[in-house]
Amino acid sequence: MGRNRTVKTRSDSYQKGVRAFRAKNYAAAHGLLLRFAEEGDDEAQTMIGSMYQLGLGGLQVDENEACKWYLLASEKGNGVASNNLGTMALMRGDSEEAERYYQTARNQGFLHTPLIQAKSR
Repeated sequence: MGRNRTVKTRSDSYQKGVRAFRAKNYAAAHGLLLRFAEEGDDEAQTMIGSMYQLGLGGLQVDENEACKWYLLASEKGNGVASNNLGTMALMRGDSEEAERYYQTARNQGFLHTPLIQAKSR
Protein backbone atom coordinates (compact mmCIF):
# COMPACT_ATOMS: atom_id res chain seq x y z
CA MET A 1 0.00 0.00 0.00
CA GLY A 2 2.83 2.42 0.83
CA ARG A 3 4.42 1.86 -2.56
CA ASN A 4 1.25 2.80 -4.45
CA ARG A 5 0.92 5.93 -2.35
CA THR A 6 4.51 6.92 -3.20
CA VAL A 7 3.88 6.41 -6.91
CA LYS A 8 0.66 8.45 -6.71
CA THR A 9 2.41 11.26 -4.80
CA ARG A 10 5.21 11.33 -7.34
CA SER A 11 2.71 11.38 -10.16
CA ASP A 12 0.75 14.19 -8.50
CA SER A 13 3.91 16.24 -7.96
CA TYR A 14 5.06 15.60 -11.50
CA GLN A 15 1.69 16.61 -12.95
CA LYS A 16 1.70 19.78 -10.82
CA GLY A 17 5.10 20.60 -12.28
CA VAL A 18 3.92 20.02 -15.84
CA ARG A 19 0.82 22.15 -15.23
CA ALA A 20 2.97 24.92 -13.75
CA PHE A 21 5.28 24.80 -16.80
CA ARG A 22 2.35 24.99 -19.21
CA ALA A 23 0.86 27.86 -17.20
CA LYS A 24 4.22 29.68 -17.50
CA ASN A 25 4.77 29.53 -13.75
CA TYR A 26 8.36 28.53 -14.34
CA ALA A 27 9.68 29.11 -10.82
CA ALA A 28 7.14 26.65 -9.43
CA ALA A 29 7.73 24.24 -12.33
CA HIS A 30 11.48 24.26 -11.70
CA GLY A 31 10.97 23.48 -8.03
CA LEU A 32 8.58 20.65 -8.79
CA LEU A 33 10.33 19.11 -11.81
CA LEU A 34 14.01 19.29 -10.87
CA ARG A 35 13.79 16.17 -8.69
CA PHE A 36 12.24 14.21 -11.55
CA ALA A 37 14.89 15.48 -13.97
CA GLU A 38 17.59 14.39 -11.53
CA GLU A 39 15.92 10.98 -11.29
CA GLY A 40 16.16 10.60 -15.08
CA ASP A 41 12.75 11.63 -16.44
CA ASP A 42 13.48 12.82 -19.98
CA GLU A 43 10.47 15.13 -20.25
CA ALA A 44 11.36 16.82 -16.96
CA GLN A 45 14.95 17.10 -18.19
CA THR A 46 13.75 18.80 -21.37
CA MET A 47 11.57 21.26 -19.47
CA ILE A 48 14.41 22.07 -17.06
CA GLY A 49 16.74 22.52 -20.04
CA SER A 50 14.29 24.96 -21.62
CA MET A 51 14.14 26.99 -18.44
CA TYR A 52 17.93 27.35 -18.41
CA GLN A 53 18.18 27.99 -22.14
CA LEU A 54 15.65 30.81 -22.03
CA GLY A 55 16.22 32.10 -18.50
CA LEU A 56 12.69 31.31 -17.33
CA GLY A 57 11.36 31.43 -13.78
CA GLY A 58 14.02 33.78 -12.49
CA LEU A 59 16.89 31.56 -13.66
CA GLN A 60 19.86 33.11 -15.39
CA VAL A 61 20.35 32.00 -18.99
CA ASP A 62 22.86 29.15 -18.77
CA GLU A 63 23.47 27.38 -22.07
CA ASN A 64 25.87 24.87 -20.50
CA GLU A 65 23.25 23.83 -17.95
CA ALA A 66 20.59 23.71 -20.69
CA CYS A 67 22.82 21.50 -22.84
CA LYS A 68 23.47 19.18 -19.88
CA TRP A 69 19.75 18.54 -19.39
CA TYR A 70 18.99 18.33 -23.12
CA LEU A 71 21.81 15.81 -23.66
CA LEU A 72 20.51 13.59 -20.88
CA ALA A 73 17.02 13.67 -22.39
CA SER A 74 18.28 13.24 -25.95
CA GLU A 75 20.20 10.12 -24.95
CA LYS A 76 16.89 8.67 -23.71
CA GLY A 77 15.27 9.30 -27.10
CA ASN A 78 13.60 12.67 -26.48
CA GLY A 79 13.26 14.32 -29.90
CA VAL A 80 12.35 17.73 -28.50
CA ALA A 81 15.60 17.80 -26.54
CA SER A 82 17.58 16.77 -29.63
CA ASN A 83 15.85 19.46 -31.66
CA ASN A 84 16.67 22.06 -29.01
CA LEU A 85 20.33 20.98 -29.05
CA GLY A 86 20.29 21.44 -32.82
CA THR A 87 18.87 24.93 -32.48
CA MET A 88 21.49 25.86 -29.89
CA ALA A 89 24.25 24.56 -32.19
CA LEU A 90 22.81 26.52 -35.11
CA MET A 91 22.72 29.70 -33.03
CA ARG A 92 26.43 29.16 -32.28
CA GLY A 93 27.03 28.93 -36.03
CA ASP A 94 27.77 25.19 -36.10
CA SER A 95 25.47 24.01 -38.87
CA GLU A 96 27.07 20.55 -39.08
CA GLU A 97 26.45 19.82 -35.39
CA ALA A 98 22.97 21.31 -35.72
CA GLU A 99 22.11 19.01 -38.61
CA ARG A 100 23.36 15.98 -36.65
CA TYR A 101 21.05 16.87 -33.75
CA TYR A 102 18.16 17.65 -36.09
CA GLN A 103 18.63 14.27 -37.79
CA THR A 104 18.70 12.59 -34.38
CA ALA A 105 15.45 14.38 -33.50
CA ARG A 106 13.84 13.20 -36.75
CA ASN A 107 15.02 9.64 -36.03
CA GLN A 108 13.41 9.96 -32.59
CA GLY A 109 10.09 10.91 -34.18
CA PHE A 110 10.27 14.70 -33.89
CA LEU A 111 9.53 15.68 -37.48
CA HIS A 112 9.34 19.47 -37.12
CA THR A 113 13.07 20.11 -37.34
CA PRO A 114 14.37 22.54 -39.94
CA LEU A 115 16.31 21.24 -42.90
CA ILE A 116 19.69 22.91 -43.20
CA GLN A 117 21.13 23.56 -46.62
CA ALA A 118 24.65 22.22 -46.99
CA LYS A 119 27.20 24.96 -47.58
CA SER A 120 28.71 24.87 -51.03
CA ARG A 121 32.48 24.68 -51.06
